[in-house]
Amino acid sequence: VASLHVSILGEDESSTPFQPAPGGAWNARPLYLDGMVEPLLIAEAPDHGIPGKVWDGGLILAEFLARNPALVKGKRAVELGAGTGLVGITAGAVGAREVLVTDLEEHVPIIVDTIALNRHLGLAHVQAVPLLWGSIFSPASEGGWDLVLGSDIVYEPTSWDPLVRTINSLSAENTTVLIAHRPRHEDDAIFWDALKSGYDVETFPFQSELYPLTDDITIYAARLKRQPAGDEAEGQDGDVGDAK
Repeated sequence: VASLHVSILGEDESSTPFQPAPGGAWNARPLYLDGMVEPLLIAEAPDHGIPGKVWDGGLILAEFLARNPALVKGKRAVELGAGTGLVGITAGAVGAREVLVTDLEEHVPIIVDTIALNRHLGLAHVQAVPLLWGSIFSPASEGGWDLVLGSDIVYEPTSWDPLVRTINSLSAENTTVLIAHRPRHEDDAIFWDALKSGYDVETFPFQSELYPLTDDITIYAARLKRQPAGDEAEGQDGDVGDAK
């Protein structure tokens, strides 16, 4: 449920008609995360449908990134199906060096609103761009994307195949895909099986401190399957295995 602007008027007072932000946002929800002196302000626009509000998976993944900044600091990240842009903007705020926050073209303005609301966090390195799943997306320069982020994006079966294709186009040898997922469809396993055909996928426990009653969201980490030769050392700083 989106938090909406509310005004309390006296008996003889009149209200000024509410004007949404340029991208259509009705309000800005504050979100307080670990390590941040000031809150993130997340633009919401209920009349934009699914992408116009913050989903629980986004709240959980944003909290996870804020509590594990070593996973993000200095990395190049792209968020898929961003909606309001919460996860990608959190990545930018906690130290990512480059972030692309993506969704369908008609939903990009709400992300632009959210980025504008958070100028105080220094987000010049965060951009909102349109991306249709299934299309081939150019990799980042200097070795590709380090992180591919998504939250509550595995809910529509017709999107699973194009989503996997887009993840493939963004992934390189050192890319980590992080997806916060709440089961919503009885055939969810079809998506995960498709992803596991090309990726090593693991899950790990994460207990939210901000939303302790939300215990049905799992964070998945996926990396391209590697050839047997050339195994890399484990436990490097910033590995998902170090997450808490």
